[in-house]
Amino acid sequence: MRLIGFILLIILLIFIFGNIHFYLLKRRKVDLPKAPKASKKYRGLVVSISMARKNKETLIMEIDSLYEKIKKEEEPEKLLHNFFKDTIGIGQTFSAIYYHRENLEICWLLYTDRSNEAKEVVKYFITKFVPTVTSIEILIEDASDLKGSQNTVSRIYPKEFEKFGLEEKDVISDITGGTTPMSGAIIIECNIKENRVMQYTKQDEDPELIEITRS
Repeated sequence: MRLIGFILLIILLIFIFGNIHFYLLKRRKVDLPKAPKASKKYRGLVVSISMARKNKETLIMEIDSLYEKIKKEEEPEKLLHNFFKDTIGIGQTFSAIYYHRENLEICWLLYTDRSNEAKEVVKYFITKFVPTVTSIEILIEDASDLKGSQNTVSRIYPKEFEKFGLEEKDVISDITGGTTPMSGAIIIECNIKENRVMQYTKQDEDPELIEITRS
């Protein structure tokens, strides 16, 4: 009888400690890996949102799944890298935001009616992985109109930055996503002054963020 009682006690302790471990694991704060070190510390980021290949609900589930996997992964950098690479359409936007996460405060999201769902997914990614960043939505009414896109972008530089106490040198613009006219509008605006900087993401098997330097 004593042996049976001892065995039952061991089983009970295993059950109790197993549940405690599971509860703590579930509540564990995600310690995200540090982003590759950016050449400068930018507090603001302007990105253009492309249409995503998958629908909003699917992408949100994939973000949630990634978030849960990272809780249990000792070296999650590869998981993040593969997710950015495989999420066609907006993976490069995730990468751009995550790259600057250590210093980023404000992110301006340029989107169109057609990329509205993708914009919502990007906002969700921010709340999960970079929750200290404030996202500001900027609608581009006609993504095929270079002049119209430029007029919208010109209202961001520098008035939008000043609302948050940022100078132009504190903000970098990513030209990888969006339509060609949207990227062109950013390039034109950034070339007006030397302290306006840009970056893009190499679109290959090993995506890399490149800061554009003037010759």
